[in-house]
Parts: sequence; C-alpha cells; structure tokens
Amino acid sequence: MTTMPSLTGKKIVKALRKAEFEVVRVKGSHHFTSCVTLIVGLQ
Repeated sequence: MTTMPSLTGKKIVKALRKAEFEVVRVKGSHHFTSCVTLIVGLQ
C-alpha cells in the first residue's frame, strides 16, 4: 500500500487560498476559513 504525502498547515492554507478561501480568524493553531466567491445575478 502506498503512503500519502505529508502536508503542512502552511501548504493547506496556501491551497485553500488558491481555491478562493480566506482565513477569517486564527485561534491558537486552528485557522478558520470562509469561501469568498461572490455570486452575482441570481434571480
């Protein structure tokens, strides 16, 4: 069985930022994110 690559918190946050997520707040070592995509023109 193959092993999964290890990921650091910095790499995960960087990948989330590329996916249009934003770090809203940090509490200790926990980073809380929110999606910042704006949907315009819904009727």
